Parts: sequence; structure tokens; C-alpha cells
Amino acid sequence: MDQSIGERIKTLRKELKLTQTELAGTEMTKSMLSQIENNQATPSMKSLQYLAKKLGKPLSFFIDGTEYSSNKPAVDLPVENINKQLNEIISLIKKQEYFIAQAKLEDLINSYEYDRSSKLYADIIFRYGQCLISLEDFDKGEEYIRLSVDIYMSQHLFAYAARANMELMGRCYSDFQYDKCLNILDESLDMYKHAVNPDNTLEVEMLYYRALMKLANASAEEVLALIQEALDISKETGTYYNSDELYRLKAYIYFIMEKFDDFKFCIEKAKQFAEFTDNHINLAKIEILLALYENTINNPHNALEHLKKCDMLTNKKRFNYYMNLAYANYLLGDYEAAYEAVENIEYNSRSNHKVDYLTMWTGKVYEGLILHKLHKPEEAFAAINTAIEKLRFFGPSKYLAFAFESLANIYAELNDYKPAYESICEAYNIRISLQRQGKIAF
Repeated sequence: MDQSIGERIKTLRKELKLTQTELAGTEMTKSMLSQIENNQATPSMKSLQYLAKKLGKPLSFFIDGTEYSSNKPAVDLPVENINKQLNEIISLIKKQEYFIAQAKLEDLINSYEYDRSSKLYADIIFRYGQCLISLEDFDKGEEYIRLSVDIYMSQHLFAYAARANMELMGRCYSDFQYDKCLNILDESLDMYKHAVNPDNTLEVEMLYYRALMKLANASAEEVLALIQEALDISKETGTYYNSDELYRLKAYIYFIMEKFDDFKFCIEKAKQFAEFTDNHINLAKIEILLALYENTINNPHNALEHLKKCDMLTNKKRFNYYMNLAYANYLLGDYEAAYEAVENIEYNSRSNHKVDYLTMWTGKVYEGLILHKLHKPEEAFAAINTAIEKLRFFGPSKYLAFAFESLANIYAELNDYKPAYESICEAYNIRISLQRQGKIAF
């Protein structure tokens, strides 16, 4: 009969003739260990790692009752077929088809008896953990990721361990905890430093994610330097790995900085690389960014053309697509079409990145502007005030300033000058604050 995690801990402790106090050490209380052994509490992954090390067993022994053993009898597996299936699953993950990938991975895991100390098994559970984290099943996903890292490290596959370990950023990233993400990146880099052979694609990935985390709070120059370092590695090695996404991110930063010549150069490079690799997801993102640029310089007809190209590339549309569609129609004076578009925006309590969060809630500002043109002032004020409440979450930002400026314009058009003046003063103070900080002017 299968034992629980607590029962396995208790059995091993007694075999090793350790008291609960001795096993608990300074990492946990005797009371907590007692609760774990009696199935009254579940150990955290950190606690389980500590107990596994102290009891001389791998994590897998406690999670699924299986020990890693290089002496385990070999099982004939259709390795070539399994790797083929795994590569197809990786392609699904790249296309963000996580539910389909998860189902295929579960089928792959349950179809064979694996040597659970093998790289093949680690490769499979790494991708399974990656899917679960992408679907925000963080607890279960992190267990599989840590298990895969444990296997890779035991076989001195340090680059593989580092790449898998990076997936642990998922929860922190989703919660806007960018400092914790950077700590995980540092931990992954320490693993990679033990690798005998360089992995240029991994080095590029690490720099890209570091730039993405720094984008939340660092200076534009610092972020651009990290992106350029990644691009230099890609060019020197002749792989040009992830160059489309790196140039797209670089273009976006220049757009924020209002350096439009640099923006156009980088976005063109991003498009070239995305077309070369036939990356439809990034091509669609590029078209949306170009639509944003055209709207910004008051060319709504051009913006709509870019959005039509996006339609041909993907049927998945996020908030930034509908925001640009709404704003283009707003600039064209087609307020009914603009409102129809803005109603399609799905607002979430959190988003993938600080920039996404701020951009998404700016949709409520656009909604307010559109409602004002439709002669619905009370609903317009309600929409913009909702935007202000949500945007304040990250403190001063150009998006928050824009919200107050929009509020001021509506008040002014309604000849209500006192709140108009107060709102424009708020916007001015925010923009001055951003200039003093010297950060990317979100």
C-alpha cells in the first residue's frame, strides 16, 4: 500500500534512529514535523527539499515513492518516437496552446514506465511543469519543475537545470514580483556557470528575461544594454536566436521614449526576423505595435490596416488589439464602432507584466473618452475614475497622467473648469515626478 509523504518521512527517520528534534533541526519546529508525519500538514517544497537531503533521499521518493537509481533495470522504450512527440508538444507550447500540450504530456507520462533518473523523464516533466505554470497551476507546476531540476543536477546537466529553473519565475512574474524573478535568474545563472559547454540560446534567454524584469523599474539605458548584449551573442554565434522578440522589445522601449526613428528601425528588423522564422505570434504583436504607433501620430487609417494584417495572422485577440481598434475609430469620429471595440476588452486583476497591466487599464480611459462623445458624461467619468483607481496601483506613470488629462478635457468641454484645472494639475505633477525619477516613463 502506498505511503503518504508524512509516513515516508516518519519511516525513514526511525530507520536512521533520528528524533523529531534532530530531524527538524533549525529549519522547522518539532511540532510542525510531527504534524507532517501524522498527515496533519503538508510540507512546503523548501521544507521537503531540506528533509530529503537530511534523510538521504531524492525528492521523487517523497513525491511519488520512486528512487533515482542508475542500477534500475533498463526498460525498452521507443525513445525516438517519444522525442518526436515531445518536440511536437514543445511546438504547441511555443504557440501558447497550453491546454493541448498539457493533455498530450499527461498521455505521454502515463503511456510508459520511465527510468525516473533519466534525462528523458526530466525533459518530459520539465515541459509538463512549464505548461502547468503557464496555466497558473503554480503549486503543482513548481513541484515538477523542481523535480526536473533535481534530475538534471544529479546528472551534471547544468544548462538544462538552469533553463528549467527559470520557469520558477512564473508565479512571481504573474504577481509583479520582479525582484524575486531576478533572484531566480541569478540562481539559474549560478547553475549554468558549472556547465562545461556554452549554451548560447540559454544565455540569450537569460538576458532577455533580465531585460523584461528590469523594464518594470530600471532606466531605459540599462534595459537597452541588456537587449543589445543578447543581440550581440545571437549575431556572433550566427544563430540570431529570438532576434525578432529582442528587436520588438527594443522598438517598444524607443516608442515609450518617443524616439520614433529608432523605433521604426527596430520594428522593421523585428519584422524581418519574424518573417524569416515564420513566427506568426510575433508578427501579430508587431502589427499591433505598428497600429499603436500610427494612432499615436494620428494616422488611424494606417492603424486599421495594421490591425487587418493582425487579423490574418491570428484569431487570438487581446486587450491591446481592441484598444487600438477603438482608438483608431475614435480618431475617425466613428464613436459607435469605437465603443463596440472597447467593450471587447477583457479586464483582469493582474496581467503578465507591469506594462501590460498599465496599458490594459488605460482601455477604461478610452472607454470614458468614447462615452463622452456619445453624450454619456456620468458613465464617462465612472470609466475614467475606474482607470485612475487601477492605475494608481503602480504609482506615478504616463498612463495615470493620461487618465487625468482625459478627465480634464472632458470637464473643460462641459465648462466645469475647477475640476478641469485640478485634474490637469495632477497630470502635470505626475509627469514632473517621472522626469525626476529618470526611469522609463511608463
